[in-house]
Amino acid sequence: MDAKETRALDSWDRSRALFEIAGASLAPLVAGDDRQAAHLEWIFLLLLAADSLGGSEAILAQTINYMKIREQFGQPIGSFQALKHRAANLSADIVTSARIAEQAIDSHDAVAGFWSRLAKAAVSETFVRTAGEAVQLHGGIGYTWEHGCHLYLKRARLNEALCRSNSALRDAAASDLIGLLATGVDVMEIAA
Repeated sequence: MDAKETRALDSWDRSRALFEIAGASLAPLVAGDDRQAAHLEWIFLLLLAADSLGGSEAILAQTINYMKIREQFGQPIGSFQALKHRAANLSADIVTSARIAEQAIDSHDAVAGFWSRLAKAAVSETFVRTAGEAVQLHGGIGYTWEHGCHLYLKRARLNEALCRSNSALRDAAASDLIGLLATGVDVMEIAA
């Protein structure tokens, strides 16, 4: 196997290294096999959804812990109703996104592409929203280099951008849905 020249790519997310491999192509992996290419995309979309889900859960847990210890007006900020509601809404978003990701993981071959596209779009958007809220809920420290909130937000934005835009994935999922329903495939059926 001959060595390929690699070049590091600049990215705002410093938690993940990106490289370009000169002369490398995914074409030999899928070599005219649309099913293989679809399977590769399905795996990549699920990996992005899983990374986004884990990031959402981690930054929300850190934020809730911070809200328990940060005091304002002599009491923890987590006791303020408006902030409780923001955290609860984020938690509900994460649970909903997790169920979509589970559906994508458990789906059978005929609908795997449909659900993986929806999962990546939903979960990466939840990650962006959760990380953005975390920066705000951490107050002034959330915007600084001393705290890791900005790292989560950068990773969330990169996950959102990778493997086609979320609107393009939803458009593809809508086309999938039309085709699946026309052939009588039940998109809600989970393989046993």
